[in-house]
Amino acid sequence: MAKPKKEEFPRKGTEAVRFIEKNAEVAQKRQEGSHVFMRVKGPKGETVVVVNVHVNREMSTGVWHKVRKQLIQIGVLPVIALVLIVAA
Repeated sequence: MAKPKKEEFPRKGTEAVRFIEKNAEVAQKRQEGSHVFMRVKGPKGETVVVVNVHVNREMSTGVWHKVRKQLIQIGVLPVIALVLIVAA
């Protein structure tokens, strides 16, 4: 029997914003052009996360990893997720 698939961090900017709002406490949110700035609070602290939001485009790999790393540092995403990405 297959294990249920865990919800993964999305690659598209609009989906990433929704994921962050659903899984963390967002204190402030503003947008300048295609960049969404969110002050995200997690169990281990808070940080400002900047997500590029372009219609029908995925975030670049570097931006995607940076946002994931920020969310892992404040405890919104589990640490094991970073290990799986590096090994893949």
